[in-house]
Amino acid sequence: MLAAQLYNQNQDQTISTIYGCVTSGTLWQFLKLEDKNVTIDSTSYLVTPVQKILGILKSILSENQTANPQDLG
Repeated sequence: MLAAQLYNQNQDQTISTIYGCVTSGTLWQFLKLEDKNVTIDSTSYLVTPVQKILGILKSILSENQTANPQDLG
C-alpha cells in the first residue's frame, strides 16, 4: 500500500485512500491507508460465508466508483 502510494505520488496522481487486504486463504484482514495513517480492521474474517468478504470488497469499490480504475492503487 505504501509502495502504491509512493508510486502514485511520483506519477503526480493524488489518491486519498488506498485499501489493502491480507489473506491466508481462509482468513482475511483489511487495511486502509489515508495520507500517513493506517487503519487495520482488527477482525479476521473467515472465507465462509463468502458473502461477508464480497460485501467488504464491494464496499471498497463503491467508495471509488467515480475514480478511474487505474487510480485504485
